[in-house]
Amino acid sequence: MKTVLGRLGFLLFLGLSLAIPALASDAIVLAPTQARIDLADATYLLTDPEGQLELANIRSEPIASQFVQRTPKGRYSKAVEWMRFTVRNPADRPMTWWLDTKNHLVSELTVYTPDSRGVYQGQSVSMHRPFQERPVPTVDFVFPFEIPAQATVTIYLRARVTS
Repeated sequence: MKTVLGRLGFLLFLGLSLAIPALASDAIVLAPTQARIDLADATYLLTDPEGQLELANIRSEPIASQFVQRTPKGRYSKAVEWMRFTVRNPADRPMTWWLDTKNHLVSELTVYTPDSRGVYQGQSVSMHRPFQERPVPTVDFVFPFEIPAQATVTIYLRARVTS
């Protein structure tokens, strides 16, 4: 899947297990037998031209309703791009999934997922920070996230290109 950041081919990879709560609408249903899911058609985008919005802003009205469902295109700009998608785990056990952005050219990327209390926590990577600080030490930006049994989770990404 292409994005504002180049090629941000969002894929989810099945992992182990644990927990998180969430929200819903047109969620992607995850199955333990799936190895990969392309999120291109389920992604909602919001451009933040000044890069001033925080997670609390984009989750609240009137900004939350400004997300538009579309496949990100491969254009570069200095604007911050917010992405949102919702996934559902219908299984009777929690699952850990891996978000593989298929991108290492984005300057800064933060993935926000809710913890077991429903409070969003961010995992950040940057071209300007040590490689060892990445959640998964790979060239592309990869993030683990956990979904509890029978739960629906909305995940947010904040991406920025600085050069």
